[in-house]
Amino acid sequence: MMKFSALIVGCSLLAPLHLAYACGYDGQVNNPFVQGYPGSLSVALATKRAVESKQLTEPKALVAAEGLARVTGWLEQLRRRLQLAQLDNNFSVYLFDSQLWTRFDVLGGNVLMQSHITPKTDGVVLISSEATLSALLNGQLNIDQAQQLNLIRWANRSDTAVQVAFAKASGSLSFFE
Repeated sequence: MMKFSALIVGCSLLAPLHLAYACGYDGQVNNPFVQGYPGSLSVALATKRAVESKQLTEPKALVAAEGLARVTGWLEQLRRRLQLAQLDNNFSVYLFDSQLWTRFDVLGGNVLMQSHITPKTDGVVLISSEATLSALLNGQLNIDQAQQLNLIRWANRSDTAVQVAFAKASGSLSFFE
């Protein structure tokens, strides 16, 4: 038993030291009104109001792998669009309803996407929901409407270049401006 315990401790010390966040699809208790990041509660309440007033359609509820696959598909679509929009600064997206963190990093002109990873401490963070992300990507909502309804919130520091790239990627600005 002692050897087994020493083996477990030794392996854990050799494991990579990066922090990952579990999301609602990992079996975590999923309550979108638990503040997972400063500012997310106000976005959650605005999203609830928008769904109730039929300004936003809530996606069909999916659990576990199905839900994670769907949201990962939307985030991958966003990553491809950010690549076309020539994103040049890193930022993170926090989807409060699934409590999913995704970071978009630019490396050598390529936009890389990593989910379940910690945001950079001083980095730009976009707080939103799966419903808003889907509506933006499908053209049912534009960035101006999302901001007016408080369905998205930029946190930490303002980065106009990231905001413009996100607006282009969500179809709200022409790629030919």
